[in-house]
Amino acid sequence: MNLSIKNLLVLLACCGTLLLAGCKGKSTTNNYNIKVTVSGLVGGGVVLQDNLADNLAITGNGVFTFASQLSSNSTYSVTMLTSPSLPAQSCTLANATGTVASSDVTNITLTCVAPEFAYVASSGGSSVATYIINATNGALSSAGPSVTTGNSPVAFAMDPTGRFAFVANSTDKSISSYLGNLTTGLLVSAGPAVLLSNAPNALAVDPLSKFLLVTAGNSIVSYTFNANGVLSSAGTATTGNAPSGIAVISNSSNEYAYVTNGTDNTISGYSVNAAGVLTSLGVVAATGNKPSAISAAPNGAYVYVTNSTDGTISSYPVTATGTLGVATTVASGGNAPVSIAVSASGKIAYVANSTSNNVAAFSISAAGALSSIGTATTGNTPSSVSVDPSGAFVYVVNSTDNNISVYQLTATGALPATVTVLSVGSTPVSVVTAVK
Repeated sequence: MNLSIKNLLVLLACCGTLLLAGCKGKSTTNNYNIKVTVSGLVGGGVVLQDNLADNLAITGNGVFTFASQLSSNSTYSVTMLTSPSLPAQSCTLANATGTVASSDVTNITLTCVAPEFAYVASSGGSSVATYIINATNGALSSAGPSVTTGNSPVAFAMDPTGRFAFVANSTDKSISSYLGNLTTGLLVSAGPAVLLSNAPNALAVDPLSKFLLVTAGNSIVSYTFNANGVLSSAGTATTGNAPSGIAVISNSSNEYAYVTNGTDNTISGYSVNAAGVLTSLGVVAATGNKPSAISAAPNGAYVYVTNSTDGTISSYPVTATGTLGVATTVASGGNAPVSIAVSASGKIAYVANSTSNNVAAFSISAAGALSSIGTATTGNTPSSVSVDPSGAFVYVVNSTDNNISVYQLTATGALPATVTVLSVGSTPVSVVTAVK
């Protein structure tokens, strides 16, 4: 078949166009994932967004990926639409904004701080209330219903894990046991109360969560507890007269307990084995007049005692055998000190002075010496002080006012000029803070 020159040129042009298109190939665009690594989350309800859209529900710890992918050179901005609840937590996003390169974005992190709780035992209400601590300003909010105790609770203690809690009931001459919910912080009864021969006045759990010690009458009673919080007696030992406070330390491979004797002006010491059995060390130190509270440094190197009548605090070094060295004593910053709490860092101590209605702060040197760094006003008749595990907040219950004073500490641990107050149950006698 003959083709005209014109038609031939058209045909050649079309073929050239097709060949050129084939040489160029297809144009493609690569899309990449935006991933977030989550850690420390206990609460629920967290939702993240990318570029204010593409909601991503976070259901726990691990790596989570947004549904929508982004192409190279696209920008991303991850934000938190809703924060954790039950319990509330403070969470921080890192590396949350940037530009997509040529691979998945994998360096975004969401890190949450473990929730902290405050527990307030009220003697008049025969109850313990649980509060959630706001990680930003220390404010307290109710975690839920209070639990009932025996009649006239006088002391509250919780083990370091936050799993087990105990209350000394004065009128009933009993110890109530509770299990702490590690998510909500709320307490539930671990069973019937354990009866004592005399009214209890102080209790403490050892740092290794092996046993509970209780003073009642002129004796100290030791209990072990199982995974359900049920107490089993491990024996008793004699104290001095009118025991008023207990501190327990873990020193190397040994554990030691110390009891202040209110009318003898002494401290009794005990070694405690893994089964909770007490062996008396006798009187290990003299105190000032009417010693009341006793607290230990977190590393077990020192114990601190408030001397109520003298208005002083004594610091004692702990020896390798559990005996106490020579005390150094300073003024408590007020009158009738009745409670002392040492920060988790071991560098700051706080003392509640019950008749001068104030709380005092002290720095602690490497040698265990106390130096005043100021005071702050409390309500009427402060009876118990606690510093939260992060060392950022101090709480004082005021028995006459039926409230709790909340202090947001300075960077140096000093008390602020302003304080917030929250009403609590009738005649609060003890406050303890814990991290789950």
